[in-house]
Amino acid sequence: MKILIINYHFPPSSTAHSYRWSQLAKRFSDLGHDVDIIAGGDSGTLGQKLNIKRVNFPMTTRFQTYSNTSGLNNTKFKSRLSVFGRFKKRTILIAKSIYRSIFWPDGLWHWLPMAIFEVYKRRKVEYDLVIGYSPTYSALLAAKYYKYLNSNTTLIVDFGDPF
Repeated sequence: MKILIINYHFPPSSTAHSYRWSQLAKRFSDLGHDVDIIAGGDSGTLGQKLNIKRVNFPMTTRFQTYSNTSGLNNTKFKSRLSVFGRFKKRTILIAKSIYRSIFWPDGLWHWLPMAIFEVYKRRKVEYDLVIGYSPTYSALLAAKYYKYLNSNTTLIVDFGDPF
């Protein structure tokens, strides 16, 4: 059986959502099913033979930063940094205010266009089962979109832990 799992949370994310679906995907794979996964977040090594496609809207995942302290003793540089720092802080506050006014009810709305595009690219792949899981609506909408494109597939939507 060919299975597609659409879930933003997948290892190395340490959420319960990630753990449960990585274990289920591994179990499906161990039983001989062909499992594909559309996930978001940062990639990592799982030690599993799963086909995981990470899709993210640009600048929505954390990047490792390195500090460079050269030139910080220069007072002219410090004054420019403080002006730039205030401007940057103010810009971030305004951006957060705008973001918080439009993100509800789905905190992963920025992932939805990328997930839908990935589903669209797979429209000719015939999956027997498509599973959409998300504590928000984004993965569910992407899974429903695949069902719309391929009506022969079985669709399962999981809203998470009933507790």
